[in-house]
Amino acid sequence: MASFGKVSNDRLFTCVEPIIVTANAVVKIFDCTILCGRRSKEEQTKLYTSTPQRTKVQWPHSKHNVINPEDLSKAIDIVPYHSQSPHIRWPDPKKRPKTFAKDLAHFYSFATAFRIIGLSLGYVFRSGFDWDSDWDINDQFFDDVPHHEYVSQTKET
Repeated sequence: MASFGKVSNDRLFTCVEPIIVTANAVVKIFDCTILCGRRSKEEQTKLYTSTPQRTKVQWPHSKHNVINPEDLSKAIDIVPYHSQSPHIRWPDPKKRPKTFAKDLAHFYSFATAFRIIGLSLGYVFRSGFDWDSDWDINDQFFDDVPHHEYVSQTKET
């Protein structure tokens, strides 16, 4: 069974408890790594001004951003991790044309699992593969498959 390494755990513990609980349940099923939890102003600005643009919102409007250092992030970027290199297999039709479709499917199935496991634990997440949470991935204007935001607890909990 997979578990998070030190870097992923350090990033995970910058997040609110529902994210921590869900990510720890997910890693038992899917080996994965955490790209980020809380982001600094500098990190958010760098992603906003990068080419291609990696976020559509400026500081402090991302759920990754917190004003007070003691506050926790309400968002996580988490992706599948492979034991053999390349460890993160970003779907890229130019660099990896033979595996693009499967790499993309792996990201979407992982992101779906994160959201469903969260629901099974009593947590609602808004995910970057389905911003409006209607399970229609064709109505997206900006795909951010690694991104998950904690919204609320379900009414059952």
